[in-house]
Amino acid sequence: MRPPHCICRVFCLLMCAVAGVIARSAENELPADLQPALEADFSAEGLLTWWLVSPPILTTPALLPPANARENEPLFTGNAALPGTWALSISDTFYNEFKSRLNGQKGSLFASTRIHSASGGPRLFYVRTFCAVKIYLDGKLLESKPQPEAMSVVKVPITLPTGVSEVVLELVPHGENAMIQCFMHDGRGNNPPQKPVAGDTIALATQKGKAIDVATVAVNCVTVMAKNVKHMRLNMIM
Repeated sequence: MRPPHCICRVFCLLMCAVAGVIARSAENELPADLQPALEADFSAEGLLTWWLVSPPILTTPALLPPANARENEPLFTGNAALPGTWALSISDTFYNEFKSRLNGQKGSLFASTRIHSASGGPRLFYVRTFCAVKIYLDGKLLESKPQPEAMSVVKVPITLPTGVSEVVLELVPHGENAMIQCFMHDGRGNNPPQKPVAGDTIALATQKGKAIDVATVAVNCVTVMAKNVKHMRLNMIM
């Protein structure tokens, strides 16, 4: 319908003025098993601030990272369920602070997001954090960094498949600090540009049967923007 699309455009213009956000039309639909979902473009800077976050988990060396994250559903690693459920975290600034998920408890936090790529191929993934961090792509460990003495940046080359892949971070908080700032840039060539690849989008599997206030999501999100209000609402009811 035209009115929702116009509303989306108004929000898009407001967010572009604040953060250089780019909104585009969807090129490919998300797979049915991922819906309902929220999907949005990267910002011009390639910031990645849409995550599903776990509660603190007491991990062991043999524990596999949870996969197939969906809002308000249990964490599953293999066939085993872990305590707690995934919570939606869409930041209203240029980083994510997961401190509220600790709730005074000890353990690792897992953060999951999906990347929907039209072309696939090499990318550069950056994480700036005080936390010890492990980075997984579709369950495969790509990098593991111990607790730094000060905020540090982890740079990891990854190869995205065409279609949807899942990035999972395992974070060991630095005291009560559980802040991350993430980017995904083009990784093709010898001197790739520090910007996202056209056709890459961010997607989060949302709670089934729950209505999402898309306008609020758009206003709260500095780094990415809803591509189409109607598209997102359709995703929510399919």
